[in-house]
Amino acid sequence: MRAPSVGTVQRIRPPGWKVLGNVPLFEGLSQRDLRRIADLADEVWHPPGKLVIEEGKAPIAFYVILDGQARVIRGPRKKLLRRLGPGDYFGELSLIDNHPRSASIVADTTLDTIRLKRSAFRSMLRGEPEVALRIMEGMTALIRDLQHDAAE
Repeated sequence: MRAPSVGTVQRIRPPGWKVLGNVPLFEGLSQRDLRRIADLADEVWHPPGKLVIEEGKAPIAFYVILDGQARVIRGPRKKLLRRLGPGDYFGELSLIDNHPRSASIVADTTLDTIRLKRSAFRSMLRGEPEVALRIMEGMTALIRDLQHDAAE
């Protein structure tokens, strides 16, 4: 099957939802929970050069890269912080807080992503507190890992 054209937004195709389980924030979730989250998400294709998220702007969505390459840049000089590829993700903290974006993401190639909008995710958490608790457990594990790495 040929991939949809750039700019297309559609429901996630199987097995695209499974990559959500590789995101540390979602590691503690069951397959049922991951499917529930995937039901809220879309698969979106971005053209090369597209500014996917912009530093300083309000958070709108979280993304997982299914295919393609992107770069993380920051500041007026657009300093390259790192490169992203399949399996990488960005904007996960914005699902929880409402802080402005700390960096920009630019598509280097055609970028196939899973996009989960913050508003839909937060609405789901209000209705499913067990999922919210498992996500909080995932967040604390991330914080512990960061603290451990910083102490070394």
